[in-house]
Amino acid sequence: MIQQLISLIITHLRVGLAGEFTNLGSRVRTGPMSNPTLNARPKWGVEAKEMSIQQSMTDDISGDPRPVESRERIVVNGGNPAGPYALGNQPLEGSMAMRVVYDEGLVAERSINLLPGIDFTVDPQVPNFTVIRDISGADVLRVTYSYVGISILREFEQQFQIQLFARGWTDFDKWLGITTAVVQSRQAQLIEQFNFQNPTNIALNGFIANSTIHKIKLLRIEPLPKTSRQSLTDLRWVLYYSVTGQLRLGESLSGGFGIVSSIHTPDESGSGVNIVPDLG
Repeated sequence: MIQQLISLIITHLRVGLAGEFTNLGSRVRTGPMSNPTLNARPKWGVEAKEMSIQQSMTDDISGDPRPVESRERIVVNGGNPAGPYALGNQPLEGSMAMRVVYDEGLVAERSINLLPGIDFTVDPQVPNFTVIRDISGADVLRVTYSYVGISILREFEQQFQIQLFARGWTDFDKWLGITTAVVQSRQAQLIEQFNFQNPTNIALNGFIANSTIHKIKLLRIEPLPKTSRQSLTDLRWVLYYSVTGQLRLGESLSGGFGIVSSIHTPDESGSGVNIVPDLG
């Protein structure tokens, strides 16, 4: 579930190493990486590993419809910033919140909250929304809302590792320091990008699977077995990380919640409707 995070980490490592090498595309890439020659080092291989899911569920699995939160990142149409913009599900009335983002991913990134009915309007039946406020020059709209669906929420933990191939101890110390500095100092940005800028949302025929993450932790740093080393200067180390987050599985239901028009008293279902709510 974190392959998108692996791609983001590779991108950030390449940014951190910019200016040192001209061939970063081959030096920093998805692992596992075969043993490079000493002259081809340093090199980095980033690879997702095993995933575990907690057996105790955060939500029950009754299968009953309920409000389910959805997060969507929508690129602003430069030619027509007002939209309309399509939504992935039918939002419940009054549930939508929206931020317009300028200079996304840059140091100067800023966002403004948009107010429903004033800055944007929603048509839940289509479903889509239109922006009333002038958002010319904006990059994306980050939208959250609730829709009716069946949802199961589980906590998960997935491992990933960064292989670092160095030519000697001085070389190793330098690149180990840069590698850990990039991942740790960019943790908040990586989480934000994974959850909002590059969300993992999978949908097909109304069935939905998506994941969000909330923590990246460095577990340990270990050398690869000495028996596989070419020489004393052949340094191959692995940085082991874990990512914790939430996995949501479910189904989107159209039509929303209905209004209760009649109720049967328990154990008297055969006697017809005997309670009629006053709907005003």
